[in-house]
Amino acid sequence: MNVGGNLVLNEGGGNRLAQLNIGIGTVTVNGNVTYYSGGTATNARIVFSGAGTLNVAGNYAAGTTLTTVAGSTVNFTGAAQSVPNYAYNNLILSGSGLVALPVFATIAGNLTMSGTTSATTAANLAITGGLNVGSSSS
Repeated sequence: MNVGGNLVLNEGGGNRLAQLNIGIGTVTVNGNVTYYSGGTATNARIVFSGAGTLNVAGNYAAGTTLTTVAGSTVNFTGAAQSVPNYAYNNLILSGSGLVALPVFATIAGNLTMSGTTSATTAANLAITGGLNVGSSSS
């Protein structure tokens, strides 16, 4: 699935959920991942059930729900992005510029940096898999 602009998870008010399920396919968001401003952030969900991939070129709204599983991948493809604080399986930083990693991020699989990305973090990262840094990244 390719989203040409922003992906807005519109859960509205109350206890309704807005959920994007990703199995083994790829979802590419060329804008921001956000939620309806009048709703509840935790009711806006992206849930992996398999080894799918989510590519995000813009900002990813913190406070929403992201559920990953073994083999799933979140790829930040934009410039100078902030990575929200979630438990990731595989995390890829393939864009450009300085990327801010969250303080308590947990990466159960691999952290891969490619493109011309540089990353900073305010604390230690827990990476269970490998750390792969491309020749143009730092």
